[in-house]
Amino acid sequence: SHGGSATPERIRFKAFPFTGENDFSIFCQPGYLSVGGGDGRYGLWLDAALGQGVSDSCPTFGNEALSDEGTKFDVLGVEVWYIGS
Repeated sequence: SHGGSATPERIRFKAFPFTGENDFSIFCQPGYLSVGGGDGRYGLWLDAALGQGVSDSCPTFGNEALSDEGTKFDVLGVEVWYIGS
């Protein structure tokens, strides 16, 4: 156990495909990176240290915030996947 709440036996998965409303898919700056955006909000925003983040609904993906706990969060770990050749 990691000391937090236990991982549920079945994890809920939701997909939010690109809506075509804007082209704010991925944006990187020295201080942060973001995925999705519009209307002053980010689908996912991570600071340069990958230690803090924000998630909110955004027009790019028509998504809901990624956490029921609020829009701001601390990052416990980062996992990066590579798909392709």
